[in-house]
Amino acid sequence: SYAYIGDVVYELLARTSLLYPLKKTADYHDVVVRKVRAEEQSRLMKRIIESDLGLASRQVDAAIPFLPLLPHEHAVLKRGRNCVKSQPSRLSGAREVYQDATSLECLVGYLYLENCEGERFRMLAEWIKGEIVKGEIVKDEEGGGRNS
Repeated sequence: SYAYIGDVVYELLARTSLLYPLKKTADYHDVVVRKVRAEEQSRLMKRIIESDLGLASRQVDAAIPFLPLLPHEHAVLKRGRNCVKSQPSRLSGAREVYQDATSLECLVGYLYLENCEGERFRMLAEWIKGEIVKGEIVKDEEGGGRNS
């Protein structure tokens, strides 16, 4: 399924965008885990949807270059959202969060499988990577930090 592939691709985007400067594996792992959680993916999905809807009223989020979503991309998002039958126990009572996260994974997986070297996937991937590193303080191997 698109979500299955999208989950892997999204995590790879997170790992590669947070790789430098080199840091201790435990620090690296903690940041990546925080960035690939359903709550973070849901936040990004909400930004995409709100910005896409804002296009109709000309309130465009210039930071999201792949908008507007194309009709078939909307269909993929809807399919991903509707395929959620349950959610992890840690998200008990937060089905919408899991639905949003699954929708984003479906979009990532769909664009990756359709044309991983295409402009739509590239624009989405670059935007996701930028959101992942935004404001992140990462410790380097010497224990110092830098603002990504």
